[in-house]
Amino acid sequence: MEIFQIVFEKVGIMYSFIMVGFFLFKIKIINRNIVQKLSFILVWIINPIIIFGQYQTEFSEEKFSRLLISFILSIFAISLGFFIGNKFTKNSIERLGLGLPNSGFIGIPLVASIIGNHAVFYLSAYLAVFNITAYTYGIYLITKKANYISIKRIIKNSGIISVILGILMFIFSVRTPSSLSFIFNFSIKVNAPLAMIILGTYIANMDIVELLKDRRIYTISFIKLIIIPLMILILFIFIPFVPVEIKYVILLATCTPVGLTASLYSQLFGGDYVHAAKLIGLSTILSLFTIPVFVYAMELVIR
Repeated sequence: MEIFQIVFEKVGIMYSFIMVGFFLFKIKIINRNIVQKLSFILVWIINPIIIFGQYQTEFSEEKFSRLLISFILSIFAISLGFFIGNKFTKNSIERLGLGLPNSGFIGIPLVASIIGNHAVFYLSAYLAVFNITAYTYGIYLITKKANYISIKRIIKNSGIISVILGILMFIFSVRTPSSLSFIFNFSIKVNAPLAMIILGTYIANMDIVELLKDRRIYTISFIKLIIIPLMILILFIFIPFVPVEIKYVILLATCTPVGLTASLYSQLFGGDYVHAAKLIGLSTILSLFTIPVFVYAMELVIR
């Protein structure tokens, strides 16, 4: 019971900021234009800074080997999502939603709050695999055209850049000036509250009644939030050689709801934006309940 209380206390603090964002949007202190700008700052500036900052640490073979393990498990976890998606549905938006969770936007504050800031180092592997997959197979899944895939999009992605530069500096033990540590620490502190506040505005902008009427959304949300994480959890029980901390990171990233990539690609490449928005909306709301349950389950079975 003590573990259960600790888990819900940590997650509860994070989710309290969701209510702040919800009410700020409802009373019109924050509008859509502000939310879009804050989201841009969070995803393209703050998150890459946090990831890059985690590589400012002494090189060790143990850390490097763990990072490689994290990359391998990340590839498996994301591939599993797409595999299950391809089995359960023929809808491209649904497949994309099941394969690419909201691992950056929600995953970073979750991992930092529940496991610790240092664990973002291993989450960076998952985010790198996520971004590469999103800009290749993800685009192809929606467009069905290989010519839409561009290497420039991958190279210019600030998340990918932060991982590549971070790994190189980690391997060659190159350090940034100590004065920059303030920026890294500040970014970590502001990340979780800002991400949750923005998430609260998204929920406030949804038509909850309309959302709850769509039975198909429940099915996809159930697969995304229960089936896929459960399969990962069961797998981790039978592979004891993987460090516990990495198991936590990968499972937390997998537990997050349908990612914003689904709606973004729907708008950019002519997909069903309304359906994508519903998937993100309901899975996000339901994840407020499913994530704590899986965190609690991790504490019980993954040791």
